[in-house]
Amino acid sequence: PDNGWWELILNGKVQDGPRTGLGEPKVTPDGAPIYWRTVSTKANELGKDSSKEPAEFRFGGVTAGDREPWFSVEQTSPPKLRGEGKVAFTMITGLGGCQLLRMDARGRTVWMPESPNGWFEDWTISSNGRRVAYGNAVSNPEDSAEMRYPSLHVDGRSAGKGFASSSVPVFSPDNKFAAFKVMDRGQMGIATTRGNRPKLDWHYVGAPVIGPKGQHVAFAGYTESNVQDELRMYERPQDHWKLKGKCSLVVQPLRGDTKVSEQVFDRIGQITFTPDGKGVAYVGEKDRELYVIWGTQRYGPYHSVHRLTFDEQGERLAFGVVREREVRWVVQTPGK
Repeated sequence: PDNGWWELILNGKVQDGPRTGLGEPKVTPDGAPIYWRTVSTKANELGKDSSKEPAEFRFGGVTAGDREPWFSVEQTSPPKLRGEGKVAFTMITGLGGCQLLRMDARGRTVWMPESPNGWFEDWTISSNGRRVAYGNAVSNPEDSAEMRYPSLHVDGRSAGKGFASSSVPVFSPDNKFAAFKVMDRGQMGIATTRGNRPKLDWHYVGAPVIGPKGQHVAFAGYTESNVQDELRMYERPQDHWKLKGKCSLVVQPLRGDTKVSEQVFDRIGQITFTPDGKGVAYVGEKDRELYVIWGTQRYGPYHSVHRLTFDEQGERLAFGVVREREVRWVVQTPGK
């Protein structure tokens, strides 16, 4: 606040404070708070602008790192938890560049390689907390300094080589590989860290979805889209409803031939694999009406569709729908 101070309250009890700044709190599954805080607690400094103050990162009752205080409040990003809440990551930016900090509940820290250009475009972490990927912003040598594309790094090593652009990836369920968007000469596709080179057949592609067995990658492939050229390597969920074009579902195996659905929609979303990874369902929109597609079956139209969910055997598909002011759950089996 402008004229006050901050305290961290957990289960009705003050855990930290008062401090001139404290924020981005999260709680791990075992109840440990994780947050950043300003170093100062002096009464005569309370109420002043804390954005430039030295700050430190806390995991439970432990302060991170061997450099504190080594960043200011305005340089922090919200922490991300992985590994069942045992590991936390945060991004620190400053005049000297940008770095990712990995910290565990014992205060052990690992610093990821620093971005030479001052920031990361985006970053993601595997579910077990052992792998990290980020897009390192670099200038496009074929255009002005205002045009920038991310250079993909996974576990500190460059990935996406051989392509003009690459996006931050999605890790597989077993965390053994990652899939990501690539673009070269105006055409796009989905590549993986397994090294297979994809065909770049699309004007735009949606975010990749990896099957539960890690054998297939599915995505929406657009032969036409309204996405501006300089934004095609980025995808934000809040902008998905604005996306429109001619697209089909693409299922790309790690080995074998890629399959493209014959059904064409304005846009596609909610791509969901069966538990065995052999089948896939999704929602397609056509002329503002929604359809659920599962194999050769097409259900709808609906006004909205929510939470495509398969049973454990992959024999039934359930989803919530709204149609003509009626809200209900629908359960479908193949061929019905």
